[in-house]
Amino acid sequence: MLEREHKALEEFATAFPQFLRNNDVRLLRLTLGIVFLWFGALKILGETSVLGIIQSAYPFLARTPFLQTLGLGETVIGVGLLLGWQVRTFAVLTVSHLGGTLLVPFLAPSTAFDPSFPMLTLQVEFVMKNLVLISAALLLAARNENGTSFHSSDSHSND
Repeated sequence: MLEREHKALEEFATAFPQFLRNNDVRLLRLTLGIVFLWFGALKILGETSVLGIIQSAYPFLARTPFLQTLGLGETVIGVGLLLGWQVRTFAVLTVSHLGGTLLVPFLAPSTAFDPSFPMLTLQVEFVMKNLVLISAALLLAARNENGTSFHSSDSHSND
């Protein structure tokens, strides 16, 4: 009995990394799409937890029509990524959108540091995680539509 479970575990341990190698870009695209669809929908509904951050850095965007437009843009990006439409274009839109969020510590420094630099507030920690999302979008932008690297020799290199 134990030998059967051990063999099944070994087969899984071999198959799972192969699955990830075969689907890494697709999984990245889908998860990024889910995040954007979700966050955009919350803004459209006026239920976003980042309203305070938006109000402090971009007060004009914190009003209902602008906030909903921002949410609509995020939702469109999310749908585009989920459906795999023009992935490079949507990845560049993602980077552009998220790049604006990185200005928050400079536009509203009082909301960025507590009590002072380098101690970040929870709001800015939330914004800083966008560096990871930007990296993910840059990876998508650097890939061909089929998910392979532009340089086929390094499409699955071990960095």
